[in-house]
Amino acid sequence: MSVPDANQLIEALSDAASILKRGSPRGLRTKGKLVYLPTDFEAIIIGDLHGDYTSLQHILTTTWFSERVKDGEPVMLVCMGDYIDRGPSQVEVLYTLTGLLVEHPGNVVLLRGNHEGPGDVRVRPHDFPQVLRRLYEEDSWQVYRSFRALADQLYTAAIAPGRVLVLHGGAPIESTSLDDIAQAHRTHPEKDTLRQILWNDPVAQSGYTPSMRGVGYHFGPDITKRLLDAVHVKALIRGHQGSTTGYRVMGDVITVYSCKLPHLDNTRAAYMELPYLHDEPENFTSYVKTF
Repeated sequence: MSVPDANQLIEALSDAASILKRGSPRGLRTKGKLVYLPTDFEAIIIGDLHGDYTSLQHILTTTWFSERVKDGEPVMLVCMGDYIDRGPSQVEVLYTLTGLLVEHPGNVVLLRGNHEGPGDVRVRPHDFPQVLRRLYEEDSWQVYRSFRALADQLYTAAIAPGRVLVLHGGAPIESTSLDDIAQAHRTHPEKDTLRQILWNDPVAQSGYTPSMRGVGYHFGPDITKRLLDAVHVKALIRGHQGSTTGYRVMGDVITVYSCKLPHLDNTRAAYMELPYLHDEPENFTSYVKTF
C-alpha cells in the first residue's frame, strides 16, 4: 500500500481513539480496558507486528477477515500490541489496523503492547518518532501526538470466558482478579499491574525475579496457574517475545509472534485461529498457524 499522508494518518488514529473512548463498540462487552470476546465468534489472534506489513497482509488475506465480516460471519480480529518500532512499515501497519477498527468496530480489538505503553515507561528501541520525522517532517509531532492519544485508549487485555486470557506481556505477579486487569490503566502508576501486563515474561522456574529487560518480571508456572485459576480460564495467550518458529509453548502459556523480519532473526511468524466455543477438550496449540 502507499504511505498515507499526515492528515490521513491523523484522521485514522483520531477516529479509532474516539471509537474506543466512547466505550463498548456495538456487540462487544467491556469492563474498563478488558474486552470479553463473544463465545460464538472465531477469534483471529495476532502477535507483535513491529511494522511488518507483509505479515499482517498475509494473515488478513489468508483468513479472509474483512470479507467474512462483510458477509456477516461471526469473526473477531484480536491484535496483541507492538505495532510500531523496529520494522520498515510501521505507518502502514497502524493505518491498516486503525482503518479496520473504524470500519468494523465490533469485530476488531486492539490491545496495548509495551511499545504503546504509558508515557512514563520508556521503551527501547523506539524509532517510531524518527520514522515520522522522515515521512512527515514538520507534521510529525502532530502525528505522534495522535498516536499517543490512541495508545492511551487501547485495551489492556481480552478474555474468552472459560477458555483463554489474551494480553501482550504476561501475568502480573500479584494480581488475582479480572478487575485488577480491567482497571490497570486507572491504578497506574500507583500499582504496577499495567507495567507488568505489558512487560512480564514466562520462565520455567517457579516464583518470580526481576526481568533482564529492566522493566517487569520473569514469572513462573505457579504465578500463571494462580492467575488462570482466579479468572477461570485454561491458558494465557501473549506476544512480546520473538521466536524462530513464530510461537513457543511453556506450560499453560502460548507465545504468538507475528513479525517476520530478517534483522530480528525470525524466520517464521505465527497467528492463532481460536474457533467457536465447543465441548471437546481443547489443545490450544493446535490453533496456532505458522508461515
